[in-house]
Amino acid sequence: METKRINRKWTSVFPITFSLLALVLVSGCQSAATTTTTSADTTALTTTTVNTLSTTNSGKIDVLTYHYDNLRDGIDSDETILTPLNVNSNSFGKLFTVSVDGDVYAQPLYMSDLLMADGTVHDVMFVVTENDSLYAIDANNGAVLWQDSFLDPDAGITPVPSADTQTEDITPEVGITGTPVIDATTSTIYFVSNVKNTNNNTYAQYLHAIDLVTGKEKFNGPELISASAKNADGTTISFDPLLGNQRSALLLLNGTVYIAWASHGDNGDYHGWIMSYSAQDVSQQLGMLITTLNGSEGGVWMAGGGLSSDGSYIFAGVANGTCDPSTQDYGDSMLKLSPNNLKIIDSFSAFNYDELNSSDDDFASAEPLLIQSGSTPLVITADKLGVIYVLNQNDLGGYGKSKNNDIQEISVGNTPIMNNMAFFYGQLYVGANNMPLESFNLSNNYFNPDPASATQNEFGNGGEDGQGTNPVISSDGSSDGIVWALDNTNLWNAPTVLHAYDAANLSVELYNSAQVPGDAAGNAEVFTSPLVVNGKVIVTGVNMVTVYGLK
Repeated sequence: METKRINRKWTSVFPITFSLLALVLVSGCQSAATTTTTSADTTALTTTTVNTLSTTNSGKIDVLTYHYDNLRDGIDSDETILTPLNVNSNSFGKLFTVSVDGDVYAQPLYMSDLLMADGTVHDVMFVVTENDSLYAIDANNGAVLWQDSFLDPDAGITPVPSADTQTEDITPEVGITGTPVIDATTSTIYFVSNVKNTNNNTYAQYLHAIDLVTGKEKFNGPELISASAKNADGTTISFDPLLGNQRSALLLLNGTVYIAWASHGDNGDYHGWIMSYSAQDVSQQLGMLITTLNGSEGGVWMAGGGLSSDGSYIFAGVANGTCDPSTQDYGDSMLKLSPNNLKIIDSFSAFNYDELNSSDDDFASAEPLLIQSGSTPLVITADKLGVIYVLNQNDLGGYGKSKNNDIQEISVGNTPIMNNMAFFYGQLYVGANNMPLESFNLSNNYFNPDPASATQNEFGNGGEDGQGTNPVISSDGSSDGIVWALDNTNLWNAPTVLHAYDAANLSVELYNSAQVPGDAAGNAEVFTSPLVVNGKVIVTGVNMVTVYGLK
């Protein structure tokens, strides 16, 4: 099959800022990047609410966002092929691998029965790399259908070297890190690229809107990410594309793309940022929020997870930083935001934020997982001290001077939770660092603090960032539940190990990829999460994508 390659080139990259109010509607922003080909797509504005796990006419499903839906619950409840009976080393294993041009930190996305430019229908996985590439790959045989590169080495446009960020949290280069999001209605994938112009040592980040079929830019993309605001003393705070780490997954809600930033290793005078753009015209910035307008830090990274939404509001977890809501500083906080203008509707701030800040034990080191069942809708997050926080979506609790105004706190031990959780029919699945993967039972809006079950093996990675594991769950409704988890203990130097467990009893391991020598995946990366879809399990890592399924 012929591979179609489409390259995007820029002749210059330079930072540009403009004044904005921190919490106001913004429109009419013009792209600072060289104009690229834009398709004449006039499809009506899409509406994406809570559930972005969609089913096609053939019964297959699409995965359009991180952890399957905007609740971030980590469930594929339409998996009819993989069951606890057939997931074992005899009938299940590695099908093929695909080499790519950079490390893959983001979760792949998936579209079924997509009519591609070759005139053939394919099941397609979309993969982004730290070398600023986007791949469309046939999920059934590994053929690369097309590849987009957002670099131009001849013009000096490269990924950002890790050395420039003064940390190796993402190494050896920083390109596309945050998990993209797909609008199936318009066949568009959105993501942020990070580049350096080596001719003048400047940096830039771009929001892209790429056609899933052709790989071409659309909707006036790419758009240079740029914003600024004045704080209380009149100082202008501008978005810095070198300091800003676009680690978290993008969110698509009701025709708007939401993006959040943190830092690279807490380096530099950084702030947390959240911005929104029109999905049908990415040159239109609709709103923005600085999480510590009059302070510092306050990144929104959430272990690579995404902003979450119940369809009416957006929830964002803010890590260590200045905490004083009276001065619009929300370090170590959970925010409830209006989708229209990113105005803060409600908040929760950890009462011990000083302790968390001084020891770099961030609150919100896990994405906000939303639970809609029961009489009280819940928000679940965690911190690096091993504490799980249970909050009320309708009343987050504000700031308590001597204790937290939350519903419940669960300690899994004095070990970091720097990964995202999953929720499946009353069970919360948590994989903290150097701990077994555990489940906790929810009843009447209260979690039993004693684990209902636990794996016999622990998950850890020798003290590097990215501890523990990001579990996801496949099931056929409430039946045949399987918990999938990656062990990234030997970061960058050894294969990640894919594990599968019985969701009803985690002590029952169904499969792991170390059982068969030929089943090894690529070398491990931080914060990665497996993707289970239509009988396949997709695992990413260092320069490689590995696909598992029934043999």
